[in-house]
Amino acid sequence: VGAYVSEGRVEEAERVLREMTAEGVRAGPRLFNTLITGYGREKNLRGVEASSMAMRTLGVTPNQATWGAKVNAYVSCDRLDLAMDTLEQGVRFSPRVERRPGVQAYTALVQGLAHSGRVVEADELLRRMARDGVKPNVYTYSTLIDGLAKSAQIGLAETALAEMRRAKIKPSVVTYNSLLKGVVRGIGKADRTDEVLRRAREMFDRMRDDGVPPDLVTYNTLIDACINARAPAEAWNILREISESGLKPDVVTYTTLLKYFVQVGDDSATQWVIAELETDPQVVEDVGVYNCLINAYARQGDMCRAVETLEGMKAKNITPNVSTYGSILEGYIRLGNVGEAFKVYNLCVKSAGLAPDARMRKSLIYGCGLHGMSDIA
Repeated sequence: VGAYVSEGRVEEAERVLREMTAEGVRAGPRLFNTLITGYGREKNLRGVEASSMAMRTLGVTPNQATWGAKVNAYVSCDRLDLAMDTLEQGVRFSPRVERRPGVQAYTALVQGLAHSGRVVEADELLRRMARDGVKPNVYTYSTLIDGLAKSAQIGLAETALAEMRRAKIKPSVVTYNSLLKGVVRGIGKADRTDEVLRRAREMFDRMRDDGVPPDLVTYNTLIDACINARAPAEAWNILREISESGLKPDVVTYTTLLKYFVQVGDDSATQWVIAELETDPQVVEDVGVYNCLINAYARQGDMCRAVETLEGMKAKNITPNVSTYGSILEGYIRLGNVGEAFKVYNLCVKSAGLAPDARMRKSLIYGCGLHGMSDIA
C-alpha cells in the first residue's frame, strides 16, 4: 500500500486493501493513514472520506497519526471546515491522550488557516494547543509567522518569534526568511524604501546572532530590498557575501539584478549579469530567464542578440510567451523600425495559444503615431 501511494497510484493501494479485507486480513490504522495521506496529496476529497468511512466500518481505531493525516488531507482539499471538525472530533472522542490529535494535526490546520489569510484564527489555534496539552514545534510557529508576514502584520509576526524563543524553540532559516520577506514586501508600501532596507538588514543581523545561517532565499530577499531602495552598491556587497558564504547565485539572483540594471540604464552592470547568467551551468533555463535576457538586449538596442536569443529558446523547446514578443516589439519601436515590430506582432498572432496584449498594441500605436503612420495606428 505504501509503495503504491508513494508512486501516486492510490487506487491500486485501495485495491490491495479490498483484497486484504476479502481474505480476512485485518488492516491497522497505519494502512488507512497512508491511504488518507495519498488521497490528500491528490486533493481527492471523495477518496479521503471513503477511506475514513472504511476505517470506521472495519472498526479500526484512529491513532494520533490518523488525525494528523485527516486534518492535513482536508486542508489540501481546501476544506478547512472539515479539517476543523476533524480536529474537534479527535480531541473530544479519543479516550486515550496518546491517541488524540498531536502537533502534526494542529500544525496542518494552523498552516491551512494562515495560508487562507485567517491569521487570527491560526494564532488562536496555536494558543489553544497549550490548553490541549500539545506543544507547538518550529514548524507550527514558522507557519504562523509566514501567514502573519504575508498579511503584512509584521508586529504580530515578531511577537510570535519572541514567544517562540521563550518556549525555547530555535527559529529556523524558514522562520527568518518569512519575516524578512514580510519586511521587504509588507512595510515597503507604507515606509521609505531606505527604511525598509535598514529594517531588512536588522532582521538579517538578528538571524545571524541567533546562529541561523542564511540561505540563498535570504540573500535574494535582501538583494530585492536593495533594488527597491535603489542601492546597487549594497546589492553588490550582498552578492559578494553570497560568494563568501560558499553559496552560488541562482536565476532569481541574476534576474533581479538584471531587471534593475536594465531599468536604470547601467550597461556595464547589465553586460556583466548577462555574461554570468549565460555561462553559469547551474542556472535553469526557462521562459522567465530568456525573457529577462531578451528584454535586456532589446533595451540596449541589440536586436540581433534579442532575436538570436528568441531562436535559441525555440531550439530548446522553450515556448515564448506574450512577454517575450512584447519585449522584442518594444525594442524595434525604440529603434524606429515599425516594420519589424509589425512582423513580431503578427508572429505572436500566429503562435498557438497566444494573443497580443494591451502592452503590445499600445507600443505599436505609439510607434505608428511617432513615425507618421496615424492611419495605420
